[in-house]
Amino acid sequence: MKFFLSYILVIFLFISCIDKIDSREFEVINNSNQSIYTIIHKVNIEDDTINKYGFVGDFTDSILSNTIKEINRPIDWGRYMNKSYGMKFRLYLIKKDSIDKYGWEGIRKKNIYNKKYILDIDDLDSLNWRIKYDGTHN
Repeated sequence: MKFFLSYILVIFLFISCIDKIDSREFEVINNSNQSIYTIIHKVNIEDDTINKYGFVGDFTDSILSNTIKEINRPIDWGRYMNKSYGMKFRLYLIKKDSIDKYGWEGIRKKNIYNKKYILDIDDLDSLNWRIKYDGTHN
């Protein structure tokens, strides 16, 4: 019985330590004819440095042309937004050929991107957590 109670106590402690996990999926629909990279970041791209993996931003992902992909994202959107500049995150869409031409350091230094969104939770809700990219800069 002591063992059982100890076991239950340990399980309760582990469960209470689990971070909140946000299950909302964030998808980018790449309707263009080129592969793109997505970058989610708390601050403007030109205000930051390349991280240790060689990428700009907090979450970087690649999407092939004419593909829908759930992209790499924060575990808890609310906490991430609270730490973001202006309580909004930045989503950058960059064509792969730009990365090939300028590299990540050049992208950051020259502030190169094909599309930029500044979004909060309400914006994501209104977009049904989907961003559509057709290759235009508008």
